[in-house]
Parts: sequence; structure tokens; C-alpha cells
Amino acid sequence: MERMLPRHMQIIYLINAEHIDGLRAEEMHDFDLLRSVSLIDEANGRRVRMGNLAFLGSHSINGVSALHTD
Repeated sequence: MERMLPRHMQIIYLINAEHIDGLRAEEMHDFDLLRSVSLIDEANGRRVRMGNLAFLGSHSINGVSALHTD
């Protein structure tokens, strides 16, 4: 992914760094929590968690998925 879209990945890495730094500034230092909310999944190589990216970049989230879950 980084070879095909280097600038996109650079921007995503910057957004992720600011996100994680913001959480640390709010006194959240639990490594497992930070890893779970990170935009980058590093378990099987670096992959972008698109759901986390969409959530972080959204102005608001609707409740439609809750209706479908029930």
C-alpha cells in the first residue's frame, strides 16, 4: 500500500500520531487500548483500519447499525 499511495499513507500516519498523542495527553497510557483505537493494525503487517479512520474523521455517527444489530 505504501508503494502505491505513499502520500496517502503519510497523511494517515500523521493523523494516527496526532490521535494517539491526544489520547496520551488525556492520561490514557493503556497500551492495549491505544493499540485497539489506532488507525494502523500492525499485527499482520501494516494495514489501515478503515472503520477507525472513518470514525475519527466523521462529524457524527448515526444509529442505523444499532437497529440492524437488533
